Amino acid sequence: MNRASLFPFPMTLHTPFSLAVALLLGSLVAAPDTGAQTPLPAPSQVLADMHRVADWQLANRPAPDNRRPSAIDWTFAAYYAGHMALAELSPDSAKYLDAFREVGKKHNWQLAPRKSTRYHADDHAIAQSYIEYALRTHDEAAIRPAQTFFDFLLASPPAQADNLDFNAKNNRFLEKWSWCDALFMAPPALARLYEYTGDRRYLDLMNNRWWHTTDYLYDKEEHLYYRDSRYFNRREANGKKVFWGRGNGWVLGGTARVLQSIPADYPDRPRYEQLFRDMCARFLALQGADGLWRTSLLDPAAYPAPETSSTGFATYAFAWGVNAGLLDPDAYWPAALKGWRGLLSHVNADGRLGSCQPIGADPRKIKETDTDLYGSGAFLLAGAEIYKALLLRQNQHGTVTVKNATDAHRRWATIAIPTAKLKSLTGTDDPNEVLVFDALAPRLRDTQAWKNPIDHGTVKADTLLFQATLPPNTTRRFILVRKPADFKGPEPIKLVHARFAPERMDDYLWENDRIAHRAYGPALITKEGTNTSGIDIFMKSTAALVMDKFYKRGNYHKDHGEGLDAYDVGQSRGIGGTVTQGSDGKWYPTENFVTHTTFATGPLRAAFRLSYASRGTGQQTTSEDKLVFVDAGSDFTRIVTTYNDAIHGEKNKTHIGVGVVQTNWPGRKKHATKAYVLDDKPENTQMPLASGKNWLADWQPNTGNNGITGVAVIVPDATEVRPVEGHWLVVSTRDSTNLEPHTAYIGGGWSKGWYPTKESWLQSVENFRKTLETPLEISYEK
Repeated sequence: MNRASLFPFPMTLHTPFSLAVALLLGSLVAAPDTGAQTPLPAPSQVLADMHRVADWQLANRPAPDNRRPSAIDWTFAAYYAGHMALAELSPDSAKYLDAFREVGKKHNWQLAPRKSTRYHADDHAIAQSYIEYALRTHDEAAIRPAQTFFDFLLASPPAQADNLDFNAKNNRFLEKWSWCDALFMAPPALARLYEYTGDRRYLDLMNNRWWHTTDYLYDKEEHLYYRDSRYFNRREANGKKVFWGRGNGWVLGGTARVLQSIPADYPDRPRYEQLFRDMCARFLALQGADGLWRTSLLDPAAYPAPETSSTGFATYAFAWGVNAGLLDPDAYWPAALKGWRGLLSHVNADGRLGSCQPIGADPRKIKETDTDLYGSGAFLLAGAEIYKALLLRQNQHGTVTVKNATDAHRRWATIAIPTAKLKSLTGTDDPNEVLVFDALAPRLRDTQAWKNPIDHGTVKADTLLFQATLPPNTTRRFILVRKPADFKGPEPIKLVHARFAPERMDDYLWENDRIAHRAYGPALITKEGTNTSGIDIFMKSTAALVMDKFYKRGNYHKDHGEGLDAYDVGQSRGIGGTVTQGSDGKWYPTENFVTHTTFATGPLRAAFRLSYASRGTGQQTTSEDKLVFVDAGSDFTRIVTTYNDAIHGEKNKTHIGVGVVQTNWPGRKKHATKAYVLDDKPENTQMPLASGKNWLADWQPNTGNNGITGVAVIVPDATEVRPVEGHWLVVSTRDSTNLEPHTAYIGGGWSKGWYPTKESWLQSVENFRKTLETPLEISYEK
């Protein structure tokens, strides 16, 4: 077959992913394996083999000992990297996520402990899985200790960080990345922390130290790494240099994992890509006929037994490189399949992976019965990429490219794909029949079929929703795949919730992983005497959905470790309650909502309608409907208000205000049988902490030991922030004769939750404002 006819362009990261996979798999329906036509494995069988190995390893995790001092050390960390890859694909995802959460919580999400130094890269390896867990579940607690440590590392690097000599008399060389497998340990953690935070300092730190280690340990002639400086002058029995199979496998795996997070425009990314290609080419030439590698790469005869941990990482790298468009599929896809089949030949019936070299630092003799955690982790990483490639081969798919063209970090941004685009890419216009993969990782995104309740007509879902994290000024690619009829994948994690709560006097509740709110229904007026369409806010310090638990427990004004209601609405606008200005100049609210309709309850977006009865506005009456939308991962709720009757202020102009109550309003009453009309005059002319013509943000102390609440309102078409009686109003003006729906965004945060300082809260508000002003840029390629 003429390769030029298949690939008239170089296969690089910028090659369209769908085209790359189509070419590689279309030409390799039966890849050669030791010269014979061998059927490809079914994706379901690959997943079953991954389950078998993971379940055995979970049940047989070794106890810590002198060589393995902690259950979150580097050996466990390498396993959990594969464990998390399986959790992104498995229909038993919840089981694997729960198992990892137990590990993290048991160790308080700390890095592995070491008495001698905090700088040892092996102890940082577990952080990469902590961060992947946080990105998947939105559990920010999982990354805090790691981020604290890496902030310390930025501020206080190890002494003499440029000295990597393993022959030094003291052990200070262990504080640097002075051994090659350190490139699997710490760098992916720093790269993923950049992805989680958008802070390039972590990426720059990784980059600086990566190339310092590479310049020292990488042999440019052999395209392999010495394990450390002690091996520079050692030779094998055949006179060749000593290059350890697993150590170089670690580097290959680490390179693939950092390339998943390094943005396309990062200056040194091409260097990583070239290093990866060069090492893969060397490994390809050294692969055994059985698909496996040996502990000594250049003298396999000295240690002829196959070794599965090096094979697992090499197979992972080959499959990942082909899937990412970095490697020639004609050469590397057959090699990846050979490696996978070779690995399977060393998995026994119960899932135990053998022929894995025990803990060490150089080539050694091994036995079939040797096993260890990191071998299982490498197996799972390899399996995840093989599974992804096979699934894409069998099903129509296309590429979605998403660009964040702002300097705002967009964590868990919601991406909406219309069904017309689904049809052209995947052959179906049903969002329930489409999978979404990361282009650079074997990660299935949670999705939701969506129909906007604002639209009229059919109730059939017309949009696919999924979420992604996009650091500032970056582009990410995703693969939309037609779901096979027998597909079984992970259940989405439900991260939003909305419901009517008649058990608490007709409240309507909504929450996501960040914040919670409620609006008040008619029963509250008769049972308690509280008449207000103001919106309440519940502070949260957990990503879990807790409002049902709070209501069942009853005492939600006290923090039991997950948050509380410390916000006092009373007769005020609370946060985001609307008022309209009557012809008499006063600001009129509605009373409590009278009807409700729930449209969607997640897993990524909830939506509902609250309808408010007519009320007087001086000389007119009006009623309003509020369509409320809350997305997972956002501090803000979008509220679209439609006024059903004409509102005439001065000269056919309608003034609409979205309010935030001032905490020191002396005239506020807890209960009021009539909705409180606001005079158009300030009691306190002090402005909020920060504001512009169409937004405000404040930092409001709560009573007692309940921290501080950050509040914000953004109204895109507003023209001023005005202090009125006990409130600030974000005011917009409309033509009364053509009153279009009115959109506002209300947001909240907590000093004991996600925002420890007012600066962090203001930065979040600023980032959100930028995302409203500059939407994501989305393009498609078949």
